[in-house]
Amino acid sequence: GDTYLQGCGDGAAGSCAACSVCSSSQLESAPCVEGSDRTCAPCASVSCAAEQYLEGCGAGAAGTCAACSSQECSGDTYLQGCGDGAAGSCAACSVCSSSQLESAPCVEGSDRTCAPCASVSCAAEQYLEGCGAGAAGTCAACSSQECSGDTYLQG
Repeated sequence: GDTYLQGCGDGAAGSCAACSVCSSSQLESAPCVEGSDRTCAPCASVSCAAEQYLEGCGAGAAGTCAACSSQECSGDTYLQGCGDGAAGSCAACSVCSSSQLESAPCVEGSDRTCAPCASVSCAAEQYLEGCGAGAAGTCAACSSQECSGDTYLQG
């Protein structure tokens, strides 16, 4: 079995004792051997590089440092909080409002950023058409607008 001899020596025969078991958040730092119990260390004691996370550590296993880029998020999500040993998690991408355009896309490791449509500059004789819900829109000539009946284009 998974036992070791403890207390043997100085005239004492000692006795067999069950080896300690590492928890789901611990790795084995020293094995259970004749005369010495197993010692465990927290998985948090393992250092991984900035762009890596600790995979498979626990219940005695040391695990390995894996690249954050090896993780995949599906759909309209991105990986946040991965690195320095932490696995991170998939989070939903932000959605631009009806008055915002997408200034940076949602990609692996980075959320979408949005900017106000008002930040787009058009020339003096142009207006912004179709901006919002992530779309940048386009600057269109004011002369392309038509008024009907007894009305005129103002502003």
